[in-house]
Amino acid sequence: MDQPFWTIGSLDHPTEPWATDLNTKKGIEAYLVIEHCHDELKRISREARQAVKWAIQQMPKLLMLSDDSQIGISSNDFTYA
Repeated sequence: MDQPFWTIGSLDHPTEPWATDLNTKKGIEAYLVIEHCHDELKRISREARQAVKWAIQQMPKLLMLSDDSQIGISSNDFTYA
């Protein structure tokens, strides 16, 4: 029970055949890693979408600030894709 395999959650059936087969253990661990990676990619893509949405919402405000400032940048200097 001291092996890392047994500390990954609810896999606590040391007498079951799947729990004693090395390839099965590696497969379960690989599957869990892949699932974790998929979850992380979903979170990253959600955060990226939120960041882009925020930037698009802030752009008019920034353009208004630049129009009013002394730095010589106007909204005509920006193009939208």
